[in-house]
Amino acid sequence: MQNPSRRLELGFTVDEIKSKIDQLIEVSGNSFQLKEKNDLFNTYRIIANFGFNVCIIRITLNSIDERKTELYSEIINSSISKDEPTVLSKYQDQFLNLLSQALNGESVGSDAVKANTSGCLGIALLLLTLTGILGSLLA
Repeated sequence: MQNPSRRLELGFTVDEIKSKIDQLIEVSGNSFQLKEKNDLFNTYRIIANFGFNVCIIRITLNSIDERKTELYSEIINSSISKDEPTVLSKYQDQFLNLLSQALNGESVGSDAVKANTSGCLGIALLLLTLTGILGSLLA
Protein backbone atom coordinates (compact mmCIF):
# COMPACT_ATOMS: atom_id res chain seq x y z
CA MET A 1 0.00 0.00 0.00
CA GLN A 2 1.43 3.34 -1.06
CA ASN A 3 1.14 6.30 1.29
CA PRO A 4 -0.75 9.32 -0.06
CA SER A 5 1.59 12.14 -1.05
CA ARG A 6 1.40 15.57 -2.65
CA ARG A 7 4.06 17.56 -4.47
CA LEU A 8 3.14 21.24 -4.74
CA GLU A 9 4.90 24.30 -6.11
CA LEU A 10 4.09 27.33 -3.97
CA GLY A 11 4.75 31.03 -4.55
CA PHE A 12 6.24 31.52 -1.08
CA THR A 13 9.73 31.26 0.36
CA VAL A 14 10.81 28.29 2.46
CA ASP A 15 10.94 30.55 5.53
CA GLU A 16 7.39 31.85 4.95
CA ILE A 17 6.04 28.31 4.71
CA LYS A 18 8.00 27.13 7.75
CA SER A 19 6.64 30.06 9.73
CA LYS A 20 3.05 29.15 8.86
CA ILE A 21 3.58 25.45 9.62
CA ASP A 22 4.99 26.43 13.02
CA GLN A 23 2.01 28.73 13.56
CA LEU A 24 -0.47 25.95 12.71
CA ILE A 25 1.19 23.61 15.18
CA GLU A 26 1.20 26.30 17.86
CA VAL A 27 -2.50 27.24 17.59
CA SER A 28 -3.79 23.69 17.09
CA GLY A 29 -3.74 22.61 20.70
CA ASN A 30 -3.30 18.84 20.41
CA SER A 31 -4.54 18.51 16.83
CA PHE A 32 -1.02 18.86 15.39
CA GLN A 33 2.06 18.07 17.44
CA LEU A 34 5.62 18.55 16.26
CA LYS A 35 7.42 15.23 16.44
CA GLU A 36 10.58 16.27 14.63
CA LYS A 37 11.89 19.32 12.78
CA ASN A 38 15.17 19.66 10.90
CA ASP A 39 15.91 23.27 9.94
CA LEU A 40 18.97 22.32 7.87
CA PHE A 41 17.01 19.96 5.58
CA ASN A 42 13.67 21.82 5.96
CA THR A 43 11.78 18.73 7.07
CA TYR A 44 8.95 18.18 9.51
CA ARG A 45 7.30 15.16 11.09
CA ILE A 46 3.96 16.14 12.57
CA ILE A 47 1.61 13.96 14.58
CA ALA A 48 -1.93 14.75 13.42
CA ASN A 49 -4.93 13.88 15.58
CA PHE A 50 -8.16 13.63 13.59
CA GLY A 51 -10.70 12.64 16.23
CA PHE A 52 -9.92 9.01 17.07
CA ASN A 53 -7.48 8.70 14.16
CA VAL A 54 -3.80 9.49 14.55
CA CYS A 55 -1.38 9.77 11.65
CA ILE A 56 1.99 11.28 10.82
CA ILE A 57 2.51 13.97 8.20
CA ARG A 58 6.00 14.23 6.72
CA ILE A 59 6.83 17.50 5.00
CA THR A 60 9.92 18.43 3.00
CA LEU A 61 10.47 21.93 1.63
CA ASN A 62 12.86 22.63 -1.28
CA SER A 63 13.64 26.10 -2.58
CA ILE A 64 13.10 26.41 -6.33
CA ASP A 65 14.04 30.08 -6.58
CA GLU A 66 13.72 33.30 -4.55
CA ARG A 67 9.92 33.18 -4.40
CA LYS A 68 9.03 29.55 -5.13
CA THR A 69 9.19 26.48 -2.95
CA GLU A 70 8.38 22.85 -3.61
CA LEU A 71 6.39 21.29 -0.77
CA TYR A 72 6.38 17.51 -0.63
CA SER A 73 3.92 16.02 1.84
CA GLU A 74 3.36 12.38 2.71
CA ILE A 75 0.94 11.02 5.30
CA ILE A 76 1.25 7.65 7.02
CA ASN A 77 -0.69 5.74 9.64
CA SER A 78 0.66 5.81 13.15
CA SER A 79 1.22 2.51 14.90
CA ILE A 80 -2.26 2.74 16.47
CA SER A 81 -4.26 3.67 13.35
CA LYS A 82 -4.98 1.62 10.25
CA ASP A 83 -6.81 4.04 7.97
CA GLU A 84 -7.28 3.41 4.26
CA PRO A 85 -5.31 5.58 1.78
CA THR A 86 -8.47 7.49 0.81
CA VAL A 87 -9.04 8.48 4.44
CA LEU A 88 -5.39 9.46 4.82
CA SER A 89 -5.66 11.60 1.67
CA LYS A 90 -8.61 13.42 3.20
CA TYR A 91 -6.60 14.16 6.36
CA GLN A 92 -3.64 15.34 4.31
CA ASP A 93 -5.91 17.65 2.31
CA GLN A 94 -7.36 19.09 5.53
CA PHE A 95 -3.87 19.96 6.80
CA LEU A 96 -2.82 21.43 3.46
CA ASN A 97 -6.07 23.44 3.31
CA LEU A 98 -5.29 24.98 6.70
CA LEU A 99 -1.73 25.73 5.56
CA SER A 100 -3.09 27.35 2.39
CA GLN A 101 -5.42 29.55 4.43
CA ALA A 102 -2.55 30.63 6.67
CA LEU A 103 -0.27 31.38 3.70
CA ASN A 104 -3.02 33.46 2.10
CA GLY A 105 -3.26 35.64 5.20
CA GLU A 106 -6.48 34.19 6.55
CA SER A 107 -6.77 33.83 10.29
CA VAL A 108 -6.24 30.22 11.27
CA GLY A 109 -6.95 29.96 14.97
CA SER A 110 -7.63 26.96 17.14
CA ASP A 111 -11.34 26.96 16.18
CA ALA A 112 -10.55 26.56 12.47
CA VAL A 113 -8.04 23.81 13.19
CA LYS A 114 -10.45 21.94 15.45
CA ALA A 115 -13.24 22.21 12.86
CA ASN A 116 -10.93 20.59 10.29
CA THR A 117 -9.65 17.86 12.59
CA SER A 118 -12.69 16.87 14.64
CA GLY A 119 -13.16 13.57 12.81
CA CYS A 120 -15.99 11.38 14.06
CA LEU A 121 -16.04 12.71 17.61
CA GLY A 122 -18.60 15.43 16.84
CA ILE A 123 -20.90 12.96 15.10
CA ALA A 124 -20.56 10.48 17.96
CA LEU A 125 -21.45 13.17 20.52
CA LEU A 126 -24.44 14.27 18.44
CA LEU A 127 -25.71 10.68 18.18
CA LEU A 128 -25.31 10.16 21.93
CA THR A 129 -27.20 13.38 22.65
CA LEU A 130 -30.02 12.47 20.27
CA THR A 131 -30.22 8.97 21.74
CA GLY A 132 -30.53 10.46 25.23
CA ILE A 133 -33.24 12.89 24.14
CA LEU A 134 -35.21 10.19 22.33
CA GLY A 135 -34.85 7.84 25.26
CA SER A 136 -36.25 10.41 27.70
CA LEU A 137 -39.13 11.23 25.33
CA LEU A 138 -40.08 7.59 24.93
CA ALA A 139 -39.80 6.78 28.67
